[in-house]
Amino acid sequence: MDYMFLAKEYGWIITVLLLAAAYFYWVFKKRGKAAMLIELRERVFSLMLLAEKKYGDGQGMVKLKWVVDRFYPALPNTAKFIMTREDAFQFVQTIYREARDFMDDGSFNDSNRLRE
Repeated sequence: MDYMFLAKEYGWIITVLLLAAAYFYWVFKKRGKAAMLIELRERVFSLMLLAEKKYGDGQGMVKLKWVVDRFYPALPNTAKFIMTREDAFQFVQTIYREARDFMDDGSFNDSNRLRE
């Protein structure tokens, strides 16, 4: 079989197919990350609500620690390889700040930081 002939005749088709495959892989990876972040945020929100029911008002650090203690072990091992417990703590704290910011006036504008 003459590979040079195939490369010359069908090279552009092979190139287009490789570029299309690379594009679809990139789109899948991008959407996969977005979907993963949405799922993680939903998990954190549900844990926050459970912590709020369990501890009530106040005790913010106790609730935050409780959420992280339940959130981090539930992560897949591949995520734990990338995310440390401290990263999970920061992630949960960021989600809490975003939720608090949105709930005070219905928009993401750091208005709750202005009051602190």
